[in-house]
Amino acid sequence: MTLKVNPDTLANRLIQIQAAMFDPSLPCNPIPFAHALSDLVISTGTDSIRGDSARRILWVLMAQSYGCLATIDLTDEWSRLFHSFYEKPTVQERDEVEMYAK
Repeated sequence: MTLKVNPDTLANRLIQIQAAMFDPSLPCNPIPFAHALSDLVISTGTDSIRGDSARRILWVLMAQSYGCLATIDLTDEWSRLFHSFYEKPTVQERDEVEMYAK
């Protein structure tokens, strides 16, 4: 299934979303950024995830998740997430998995 998005609308929205990265305060709602990233990848292909537009959006999502000045080692974080998922999922994580499984 291909999502059809008006390019003018998408282009304008992507510019606004990316510009939010440079606002004085960090945006707190991740949903518009997640949707914009999805729209970008759907409309321009999966390789676009490696471009600066996608990285600006990902930066905001990562800053919202880890804190805007966080420095993370992706290998260490992968290992931590792997162990927390397989060894000791939290009640909230189990509930989320069950919710999506329905």
